[in-house]
Amino acid sequence: MNNINNNLNNLYTWGTNTTGGLGDGTTTNSNILKPTALGGSWAQVFAGESHSFAYNGNYYAWGNNSYGELGTNDTINRSYPVQVLTGP
Repeated sequence: MNNINNNLNNLYTWGTNTTGGLGDGTTTNSNILKPTALGGSWAQVFAGESHSFAYNGNYYAWGNNSYGELGTNDTINRSYPVQVLTGP
């Protein structure tokens, strides 16, 4: 899984998507750039092996959550960005 934040602050992802790590609302792998399901501007993006975190004034997480690594108080994988903390 890969992430890119372009000069317009739009977040695009590509790669393996077995657990929803691309954040596009699916679990389909992609070899082309795809926007995340939430869209909008992102100030910071952090990518793990199969999950990601992003900040746009609030904190969002998506992807593999087998051990609760997304901070959603459960172990359900997320295929789209979900807000986990209110900024700053």
